[in-house]
Amino acid sequence: MARNLCVITALLLFVFCHGLDLMNINSEDLLPDSEETEDEESSVLAIKLFFILQQYFTQSVNKLEESMELKLMSLERKTKQMHTDMINKHDLLHKKMEDRFRDMQKECNCRTIDVKKKLPICERNMNYKRAKTYPAYILTFYSPINKEILCNTHTDKGGWIIIQRRTNGKANFKRTWEEYKNGFGDFHNFWLGNEALHQLTVTDRYEIRIVMRKKNRSVYARYASFRVEAESDNYRLKLGKYIGNHQKPGYGLSYHNNQQFYTRDRDIEAGRRKCFSVNHGGWWHEKFRRANLNGLWGVQTKDGMYWNTGPMHQRSLEDIGDRVSL
Repeated sequence: MARNLCVITALLLFVFCHGLDLMNINSEDLLPDSEETEDEESSVLAIKLFFILQQYFTQSVNKLEESMELKLMSLERKTKQMHTDMINKHDLLHKKMEDRFRDMQKECNCRTIDVKKKLPICERNMNYKRAKTYPAYILTFYSPINKEILCNTHTDKGGWIIIQRRTNGKANFKRTWEEYKNGFGDFHNFWLGNEALHQLTVTDRYEIRIVMRKKNRSVYARYASFRVEAESDNYRLKLGKYIGNHQKPGYGLSYHNNQQFYTRDRDIEAGRRKCFSVNHGGWWHEKFRRANLNGLWGVQTKDGMYWNTGPMHQRSLEDIGDRVSL
């Protein structure tokens, strides 16, 4: 047995030293000459062993190739199936979203908003039915300015957004620039916010109606157009023609046309500071005073809520509502 192992070892050394290909070797190359052979049985055994090993390696390589091919085919099938599944899931999700959108449209008892018209939100623009039992005010969320707005549904056919309201003296209107910018107050007393006013009026034409009351008497001032410029221009006021019969030319809010907004912590021009300190509250202040609807409540001077023309001349008003509409 030891002798056979020596022969086999010699066979392997012979193959290695001669650089023979085990897969393609010729059996005659392994048969030694009869004169040099001392043990023919060992040679035959070595040759048989070689061919067994050759057959084994050949089969192993073939099996490996077949296995790799099968795995590649399986991977290709799985990839195609995953791609098909993703397409099917996408189509199904898209169909579900379309179905849900159609259901939401059916559930929503309102019109589709036309962004070009900018403000189809208050009563006259949302199919609300006017009736005696319907509330005079509606609080609704308006996404373009990311705020809730208060709509007046009855005055002058409705459809007005209330941008300022004062019904009692509980709210302090002597506020900072940021507070006037973002808005403040509650249902009874509030300022919508200068940034919201700018966003509302910058891309479309609006008019403004100012309603004032004093001792059971009310009047209104109306302007054909109303616009508030950007913060970079300090929310400058732009007004159109006055519509009414109780105001002198150049008085009321008309006097403040094209003026920038001022607050107690942001006086744009030093010359306006004295005027502002008297008037109180943020406003489109000029050097003189013709109107200030954010003045002090209940004060019978120009420090109060002031309108200097018509029946409300130099009176501290009791109820104010500024309303804008298309």
